[in-house]
Amino acid sequence: MKRRACVRSGAWLLAAVLIPTLPGMFGCQGDGDGGGSPSHLTTAPGAVNGPAASATIGASGGTLASGDGGLTITVPAGAVAEDTVFTVTPVTAPAANAVATYLLQPEGTAFATPVTLAFDASRAGVAYPGIGFLAVAVHESAGTWRWLQDQVKDAGAKTVSVAVSHFSEYSMLSGYQFQPIATTAEVGGAAEFQIVACADPWMLATINGEVPQESPVQPPDPRGWECRPVFFEGARADRWAVEGVEGGDATHGRIQANGDVAGLFEAPEKKPDPDTVSVTAWFHYAGFNSLQDLLVGRVTITDDDKYWGAFLVSAFGPMIWADWTGTGDAKWRTGSSPYEYVVTGKVKSDQTIFPMGEDTCTLVAAEQPFTYDSGSIRQMQDAAYVFWVIGPLGWDANCCDSQGNCQIVNDFLTLTWSSGCGSDWAQLDATAFEEHGDLKGSYTFPGAGCGGGIPGIPHATVEFLFYSYSGGR
Repeated sequence: MKRRACVRSGAWLLAAVLIPTLPGMFGCQGDGDGGGSPSHLTTAPGAVNGPAASATIGASGGTLASGDGGLTITVPAGAVAEDTVFTVTPVTAPAANAVATYLLQPEGTAFATPVTLAFDASRAGVAYPGIGFLAVAVHESAGTWRWLQDQVKDAGAKTVSVAVSHFSEYSMLSGYQFQPIATTAEVGGAAEFQIVACADPWMLATINGEVPQESPVQPPDPRGWECRPVFFEGARADRWAVEGVEGGDATHGRIQANGDVAGLFEAPEKKPDPDTVSVTAWFHYAGFNSLQDLLVGRVTITDDDKYWGAFLVSAFGPMIWADWTGTGDAKWRTGSSPYEYVVTGKVKSDQTIFPMGEDTCTLVAAEQPFTYDSGSIRQMQDAAYVFWVIGPLGWDANCCDSQGNCQIVNDFLTLTWSSGCGSDWAQLDATAFEEHGDLKGSYTFPGAGCGGGIPGIPHATVEFLFYSYSGGR
């Protein structure tokens, strides 16, 4: 009667199911036992995060800089055969270690001669030698991120450059940085920053002294760029500051060290103007003050809800003994940009008692809370789409046989939900969104963007309606 739970950290966007976790149902990949393949970071497209910049460039070549100055595109002669409109748009950075992300258009166009992208390394908040731990990654059509090879790092010009043959979303990634690099905190609340190292897994293990110094037999997985906490001997951070004031102040918030390589931010009791503040600290390598980087993070102080409303969840298909339904409610609060949201709420199972042959299982609690810190709304050319996630949630149950013998079964039911996958995302009702700003729609996962389904995995459907406070509701 005991059931085994399998939770894959970091894979929320790849599955949306509600399943009774039965013994031997599936194995866990990357669970520390040496089996399986490592999971790759997969994210939705970023949401617009600033004004776009455009220029018409022809066969003779030209340059284009983003409006915020963070990226310069150099188009050499012969890259395109005729006048072409090039556009660079800042978008939200979905990768945890992304410093700046841009959507480059025209997407999909193959250039006859590679185009050079030069990112402003100073935006990463690091000085030499920290520039050596910066990299550029491309967002692939499958939603995965792949860091690019043959990058040119110029410490004098403070740029990280790479030549590309087509356009998509591109991010500059930081090797040493705060995690999260940008977050939110309610007035009077708190947020924690931790220093992490970001690189391929072999490099990270080497940095922290976990593996021999010889080179790996196989080249590093280009999609395996990840971040891990820093714990090598002598690493430390000091001079924590908010808006340049060491220790912070009552207006913008205060911060203090929380161990050698972490800091705790305490938000002010009133939202400041502007409501986003910078957090900085000096990170020292191995105890040498001459080897240090200024790390920069951001906190957006919130005191209001942008959307509120309810949704219905249902799961159906193989591997569940009966169709399941639940009801939920959520609030959306503005995050680190006008296009990013923190989504919090709860899901309540409509059914609490589940007959299992001669056994009866009763959920310990019908409601489960959830928080997702990067919901977004993206206005595309044809329509507006919404991205948010529920999960992973688990309901424990007290299962009793006919003789009255009972035991608690952890994660008797589990639910993970994403409002889309690949290029297929939940489309908003145009009338509700355009007239009142309300978020209304529905989506079944896995959908067409995931190949229409995953063999043996049930579908999950969510119908949602969130009212906009700005719409006067």
